[in-house]
Amino acid sequence: SYRHNFSHSNLVYASALKASDFWSKEVWTTVAIVDALQNTFDILANLHVVLFGEKMIFRQAIAMDIEKLFDYLKAFWTDDCDTVVHWSPLPDLRQDSERMAKKKEDDGIVFVAEYETKIVGTIEAGVSKADELRHTCGFGMAVLPECRRRGIGRGLLQHLLTWAEERCLLIVELDVFSINIPAIRLYSNLGFTEDGRIKNGVKLRSGTFCDLIHMSKYVGAAK
Repeated sequence: SYRHNFSHSNLVYASALKASDFWSKEVWTTVAIVDALQNTFDILANLHVVLFGEKMIFRQAIAMDIEKLFDYLKAFWTDDCDTVVHWSPLPDLRQDSERMAKKKEDDGIVFVAEYETKIVGTIEAGVSKADELRHTCGFGMAVLPECRRRGIGRGLLQHLLTWAEERCLLIVELDVFSINIPAIRLYSNLGFTEDGRIKNGVKLRSGTFCDLIHMSKYVGAAK
């Protein structure tokens, strides 16, 4: 769950400082700043709770998700955004939803973000069958347009990183369009770094070009 449990220990701490004659004005100012930040975090956390409350669930996809994934994929493939890869012809969505719902952990994993019984985001990781690359995994992530910029991508990616660490993988990697600034910012905030890019590696539907960026994060230690 993404509900945050913020304590009010700073307020107690501030009261204790105020009661003491030994604390400087500078310390008091520092405590006031900490309290202001704490209040801001509380407000942001409450906004998130209002938006999703206990109804937002991040979990591994299961076989019973086939219909939900099918509905999600149908909605996703209608997105005309330039940061989304478009296939021509469209993949078999029924087959794709079954594949995602029944993905075996030897091949990777699929996590879903579910809101009020509806899947609104997914992240799918694949592990190579080549022995030389079994220490790495690549992933793709997508969130429905109406649910973006609400922390869903972060929640999905954090679940994937935890899974990768538990599997003792070394590297998690991805490719991202250079115009997808929000996604690049999220990856960077979670510790991903740019390894390189293909100049004009992507031709957008508008006919213009952008770079294809490769990013990765070390999640374990090489043995």
